Amino acid sequence: MRVDPTTALVLPFEGLSMHDVEIVGGKNASIGEMIGSLARLGVKVPGGFATTAAAYRQMLAQDGLDQRIRKALADLDVDDVVRLAKVGADIRRWILEVPLPAELERAVREGYRRFAIRIDATNFALANDDGSNREYGRADLILVGVSRSGKTPTCLYLAMQYGVFAANYPLTDDDLESSRLPAALQAHKGKLFGLRIAPPRLQQIRQERRPNSRYSSAQQVQFETRAADAIFQRNGIPVLDTTECSIEEISARILEATGVERRIRP
Repeated sequence: MRVDPTTALVLPFEGLSMHDVEIVGGKNASIGEMIGSLARLGVKVPGGFATTAAAYRQMLAQDGLDQRIRKALADLDVDDVVRLAKVGADIRRWILEVPLPAELERAVREGYRRFAIRIDATNFALANDDGSNREYGRADLILVGVSRSGKTPTCLYLAMQYGVFAANYPLTDDDLESSRLPAALQAHKGKLFGLRIAPPRLQQIRQERRPNSRYSSAQQVQFETRAADAIFQRNGIPVLDTTECSIEEISARILEATGVERRIRP
């Protein structure tokens, strides 16, 4: 359901720009503009939310606070600095004493809930990147594949956009030479999802990272991709070819194929 930004009480940063200064103020609009600019450059930043001018107006309407403020300011001599400081202090105290309207409190709590899920999922993805930590019992999904097949950026995107707890495991030479599913993954076969990438594309990516090395050689790339495919097939692991897919498309197709719950939606 589309939210009317002129009446919404909170709005996500990723939907804001400098065109929204009147709705969320200059600082919040600037943060939204920055997040949007970084996203267009491929830099994924965990979002947040801004309270809006509508939320502020609703807060001031609580218990007639806006009327009290107008009355206090009506005859104020701004050149009387002592009186000005006293009235300012009174208004600050009134604002702090008035409880949040129930609707605004619910909106803020929901905004924090969504943000906390994103941060928890992102921290999980970072802690369980490249086979480290291995908290696979908490994982919704474990991406498996050779190095540079798209595992890490996909895990982070799933975490930040959907609150999915995604870990990843890189198949090493030992794993590939044994032709067996790694022991660390055997108890979690239902969570595994394989990423495949065409050898020429994989070699190109690896050449950019480690040019003229065994890691980026055609022979090594061919060996790894063939051995990984054999492990996927032998263990009935669903697979997606990431060769020509963006991270957004990879993530969407994984979620569609697995039915993993989206804890939040963009």
